[in-house]
Amino acid sequence: MNKQTIITLLLALVVMAGQAQTFTPIVEDSIDFVITGTTTSSHDSVAMFPCAPYGETVKYPIVDGKFKVTGRQPRHTFIQIGDNAENDLRFIVEEMPTNINLVTGEVSGSKLQQRFIRCQMREREIHRVVQPWWNSLSDEDKERIITMRMDGLPDATAKDSANMEKYNSHMADLLSTNRQNIRENLDNVIPAWYLYTGMGSLTLEQMNFTVESSHHEMSPAQHEVDFQYDRALKTADNIQTFKLAVKTIAKRHGLHGTFMPKPKSGVNGSGMHINMSLVKNGKNAFYDENGEYGVSKDAMYFLGGIAKHIRAISAITNPLVNSYTRLGNNKNLIFMIPKDGGENARIEFRTPDPSANPYLALAVCLRAGLEGIREKIMPSTETICKWTASCGILPSNLYEAVAELEKDDLIKDTLGSELGNNYIDIKKKEWNAYCAHVTDWEVEHYLDKY
Repeated sequence: MNKQTIITLLLALVVMAGQAQTFTPIVEDSIDFVITGTTTSSHDSVAMFPCAPYGETVKYPIVDGKFKVTGRQPRHTFIQIGDNAENDLRFIVEEMPTNINLVTGEVSGSKLQQRFIRCQMREREIHRVVQPWWNSLSDEDKERIITMRMDGLPDATAKDSANMEKYNSHMADLLSTNRQNIRENLDNVIPAWYLYTGMGSLTLEQMNFTVESSHHEMSPAQHEVDFQYDRALKTADNIQTFKLAVKTIAKRHGLHGTFMPKPKSGVNGSGMHINMSLVKNGKNAFYDENGEYGVSKDAMYFLGGIAKHIRAISAITNPLVNSYTRLGNNKNLIFMIPKDGGENARIEFRTPDPSANPYLALAVCLRAGLEGIREKIMPSTETICKWTASCGILPSNLYEAVAELEKDDLIKDTLGSELGNNYIDIKKKEWNAYCAHVTDWEVEHYLDKY
């Protein structure tokens, strides 16, 4: 490679899902609350459940169109009440009683509660415009929209594209409305709800931090935030800034934001998908309109280099015992080449999680990718496959990953001798401490049996 060639690694759309942050309340004094109201629903009860954090649903009778909901929850957390007729509203838990018409949104109570209901009625109007269209779609069309949004759709038709355009327009309107709601309520707890639902990007934007999109993810309290591409070092800075902002804002409102890879059993974990491209002499070196998947051979070689070292890299990009709980049951791809590439052609590395040190993670990816280009390492078809154990590519636990790191001279050299050795030592101690710990699962499954 010519030493005078200027190569810049750009990280495009680093996806923190979940980067997703999970919000749970800090323990506070619980208070009694009372919410009364009216509805035109033909059902015999309303359903109430705590939604930040999630809790069990409790039903309360509707008598002559009226209901009364009572309970005890931590102050300034959120509950939801619905009448089974698409008239759901969320409420802030507080001492002052609230009276609500679930259909019209007419509310009496504290000024804070009234402002929160007004925010939701704005959103409801947007949903009610698009809902007839959404209901008219077949289950197959809805599934194709979701697939296009999440992973792309190789056989997308003109109809799919039109549906996706309408869906995106609806989401843009909703995002704009939610940002207005945040701006008008920076002096109270209402923005905490928008953090919880994945619409908390305003504060980051005020810090000149460009968020391209944000939305609620598949799991309860899980959110995806995608931020704009930049050079590798700036992107690592952005990741750290993002984590700090989320945790600080959440704490300000009595919540906790976590980037733990798998905080809950039975639901999707949180990942940090890294989209990468190389700029060579001012042009995207990964773009080739005639290449396979619309990318150049250099892009495939770069992917091949990461794939060659992926078992050692996993010790950096998936650095916790819990990281492998997330990876173990996941059916997603290890690598993906986004279909919307063109001049923005890139490769997406999907297994990393947000507990990783971003500076180390991006450094080892760049080093391995450049070796792939230098050695012309073409990835095997097995590489771009599901990341379950049947693939035989990823380590199955932290112990295996650290053992692979010890054997990989390139990745250790990237870390440097002192950092690399200390990192390996710390992770071995972490694994040994985990192995010596009796888990709740072991007690639950073995205590009564043996």
